[in-house]
Amino acid sequence: MNALKNIVNCPVKINPALLGFDFDGVIADTAEIFLRLACEDYGLCDLRREDIVNFEVEQCLPLDRTQADAIFTKVLLDSVGTGLQPMEGVVDVLGELAELSTISVITARTLAAPVHDWFDAFFPASTCKAIKVTAMGIHDASHSISMSKVYNSLSMIELKPVFS
Repeated sequence: MNALKNIVNCPVKINPALLGFDFDGVIADTAEIFLRLACEDYGLCDLRREDIVNFEVEQCLPLDRTQADAIFTKVLLDSVGTGLQPMEGVVDVLGELAELSTISVITARTLAAPVHDWFDAFFPASTCKAIKVTAMGIHDASHSISMSKVYNSLSMIELKPVFS
């Protein structure tokens, strides 16, 4: 358990069953695939990760909403086929957590199946068995998310929010 050594040995124990992880940008390197597809599909090859400074990427990158939506839709529907990669170190960390508890993954995506397919492609079966994906279906910053909806969703997957 090299990756979790500092967490497990700290004076305040964190129960891994109470953790939840966002998928895009935390587990999966969504920025890299977005930039790669912007280059491949639209010839926008000079874009950098540092250029993405707004959730609405068309506000900070030289592309329109239709192009941004097309890229995101491609990744959402086929994360494996588009080449979405894991963030550095995440396979090891989630593998170690899977030995201790169920891993809750929460995504704003509407479909959980492509996320499960992606986990199956990059993670050992023993880790995949411990992963529970909850697709919230809210993927746009312009949607208003009430705190009660967040609390209810977290309660449904047996997580207790640590924010108010």
